[in-house]
Amino acid sequence: MTDRKGCAYIRVSTDRQEELSPDAQKRLIYDYAKKNNIELTDEDIFMDIGISGKSAGKRPEFQNMIANAKSKEHPYDVILVWKFSRFARNQEESIVYKALLKKNNVDVISISEPLVDGPFGSLIERIIEWMDEYYSIRLSGEVKRGMTEKALKHGYVSTAPYGYIHEKGNTPVINPKEATAVRAIFEKYVYDNASYNSIARWLNDHGYRTKQGSLFDTRRIVYILTNPFYIGKIRLNGNTYDAPHEHMVTDELFKKAGERYASEYSPKKRKPADSCAHWLSGMLFCPACGGSLGYNRGVDRKTGKSYPIFYCWKSGKGQCNERTSIPAHLAEKHVIDGLRNMIANNNICYDIIHDENNDDQYDMLRKKLDILDKKEKRAKAAYLDGIDELADYKENKLSIDAERKKIMDEIDELQNSMVPDNVDTIMYGSIQKTIHTISDNHISKETKSAAIRSICKKIDYDKAKDEMTFHLYFSI
Repeated sequence: MTDRKGCAYIRVSTDRQEELSPDAQKRLIYDYAKKNNIELTDEDIFMDIGISGKSAGKRPEFQNMIANAKSKEHPYDVILVWKFSRFARNQEESIVYKALLKKNNVDVISISEPLVDGPFGSLIERIIEWMDEYYSIRLSGEVKRGMTEKALKHGYVSTAPYGYIHEKGNTPVINPKEATAVRAIFEKYVYDNASYNSIARWLNDHGYRTKQGSLFDTRRIVYILTNPFYIGKIRLNGNTYDAPHEHMVTDELFKKAGERYASEYSPKKRKPADSCAHWLSGMLFCPACGGSLGYNRGVDRKTGKSYPIFYCWKSGKGQCNERTSIPAHLAEKHVIDGLRNMIANNNICYDIIHDENNDDQYDMLRKKLDILDKKEKRAKAAYLDGIDELADYKENKLSIDAERKKIMDEIDELQNSMVPDNVDTIMYGSIQKTIHTISDNHISKETKSAAIRSICKKIDYDKAKDEMTFHLYFSI
């Protein structure tokens, strides 16, 4: 019989810390939970692998665990960790999160650092947290010094970039196929005056892919053009050091690429949102790649004058060949005309969606389904772990399925009861009201934005056909 329900948090900073491996931490935590009558399943284990403990905001599974622990359902009474350093190495964050959990009646237990009850135990816990933070700061400094010393001795402190093959302990060697792409990047940029976008597009069209197998984009092109590794140097903490690997491009070519980059690069100042946003921002999409059409400034090649335009951001990074774009004034006209044609031709298609934020009963039913899903996972885990027999598992599953069907029937009944009989008339009126709002030049873009979003989830723009497809909805 279990006394408490628990979850576990496992964190490993590097794969070289064998004593802190995920499997080892999990095994020890399971042993502790069993001995102390704490219910724990694989579904209740949160793991951040290869992530530092300095900042909780950069640990996604940690944040998921905290969100679950403080939820209204109160799924956990305790969080188990191998050491307090796995929970956090920043004492300030550790105190904040533990206090937050304490308010929700959730304890954090280090299975290898038992504490006595009372104020003395709290003092020991603070000392442990302080030592963990001190160790983290000291380790960071030692690592930086070690990396710098290794670089000075012509060693390698990280994996080699695209274009090289690097086996641990050996000097990186050139990968012939990738090297062809790297040299093409430099030559097109320096001799052909090609843009990052066109270079990325050329590489993708010719079948080149990154080391991760993804498409090239402008960011990767810039990284390659500015990386001194290709002229036999390694970059570390703002400094460069000579290294023994083979050059991939000449010093002269790398210098010319750097000169062009320096002459063209200028950090952009952040503009206020209301100085560049458009009421259609975030609504228009490219049907070819699914990317959104970002609001930007285009340039007329004949007159040299700039004008507002919506442009596929993936195309801008060389990841979409359709180059979907449309001037802002034409986009506005297409949207207004499209909605007017729906009204005139009585051709209004829309989805009915449920806004669970507006209905407590619907929200309650959805939460019941979530709880059933967790029950089913726990029942399966109990069977797989040998706690329950197959017959018990089948009986539990039949009961859960029957309860799930009952809840789904209630949801369907609730939704049907909430759809008004005159929904078509209401939708018709909403579209007319939206047309009136977005057609008025005296109405603010914020009001227009709210109006179009009140009836439409998104709009696909097919440049080849010069057509827009509206994804309308009616919210209940």
